Amino acid sequence: MGIAAGLDGNLWFTEYLHSRIGRITTAAAATEFSSGINPSGLPRGIAAGPDGSLWFTEQGGNSIGRITPAGAVAEFSTGISPASSPYGIVAGPDGSLWFTEYAGKRIGRITTAGVVSEFAAGINGLPDGIAAGPDGNLWFTEFDGNRIGRITRAGAVTEFSTGISAAGKPDGIAAGPDGNLWFTELDGNRIARVNIELAPAVKTGAASSITSSAASLAGTVTPLGAPASYAFQYGLTSAYGSVAKSRIQILAAGTRPVAVSASAGGLRPGTLYHYRLVAANASGTTAGSDRTFITTAGARGPTPTTPTRTGPAMRVVSRSLILTRSGLVRIALACPLAETLGCHGTVAIQTAGSIKLGSARFVIGGGRTRVLQLRISRRGRALVRRLHRVRVRVLVTGLDVLGNRRAVVVRLPLHR
Repeated sequence: MGIAAGLDGNLWFTEYLHSRIGRITTAAAATEFSSGINPSGLPRGIAAGPDGSLWFTEQGGNSIGRITPAGAVAEFSTGISPASSPYGIVAGPDGSLWFTEYAGKRIGRITTAGVVSEFAAGINGLPDGIAAGPDGNLWFTEFDGNRIGRITRAGAVTEFSTGISAAGKPDGIAAGPDGNLWFTELDGNRIARVNIELAPAVKTGAASSITSSAASLAGTVTPLGAPASYAFQYGLTSAYGSVAKSRIQILAAGTRPVAVSASAGGLRPGTLYHYRLVAANASGTTAGSDRTFITTAGARGPTPTTPTRTGPAMRVVSRSLILTRSGLVRIALACPLAETLGCHGTVAIQTAGSIKLGSARFVIGGGRTRVLQLRISRRGRALVRRLHRVRVRVLVTGLDVLGNRRAVVVRLPLHR
């Protein structure tokens, strides 16, 4: 019924109707184990535990089983509510095993010592499959409720149903290499994805190839559920002030750490420098820890030529503007993902004759979109009320962290 890779290099599987656990090598040599397993246990889900054993649910026996690589079995039922029907199981980020109780409408947790805890609050459907998410939580399907559930290690449950087809019956679930959760819909005949909105994980690495005027900076970025950009900040203090970027700045979504590097040049000989790696995606920005290096003594090398930058290419997401009764206009702006350290600047709305109607300042993280509110002047409000619809110029002046500037102008309709 279920199958999982063991830490011993073999595959382990459950034999539901015969109440056995099977082991098969990659050379296809199979062994079955039944000693110690309840004859009416009906083993279903199975997962490798952090202790090297395989842990499995017993739907008929209302218990959790453990089998060592040598085939020694132990069963645990204390703490599991009667007739709960344990179903799916997975190793959690806390070193315990987490399982679904299909009939009991609960999520269970069992330590490697066999201590069980149950969580029922907030669960409205029949929990089925379960998986460990990249966010450190456990995610599960609710077969009859057409929902996906998330449970924290403390037992707090959140359910999600938006986007799931009616009567889809979510079943199996797994964490994907793109940093999201993927699940099957049994009756919906679909494969679905839950987007996990997490900022990237970052680790600042050691500096290398240090000379009197340059150094190579390194680290790792785990983009998680969305593409990510990165940059290294460096300077004489932990306030930094300079930025080193690699030519390859955008990393694809994924749960594996990606090694990144960039060169810092134009440095002073025999000087202590601070640096850190920063990464951003659509969910947020993460800064790695501060590290230092000291340039070697000697003559200062040539100042490297840096490409001319013109500032961030801000994007106006809104396609039209609406004047509210309170005299406000909302406009959505996006900072490019390549601007790892974010964008700041001003946005102004003008008439075709350059009459200023309103303005606002903004600070937006790299790869993110923000909705701003601008208060329209009394003259502007009167103009819109009289004409009902006015064609306006939206002037966005964006700056990056180094002060490089770029202006973007778009024309949009403004109406009541």
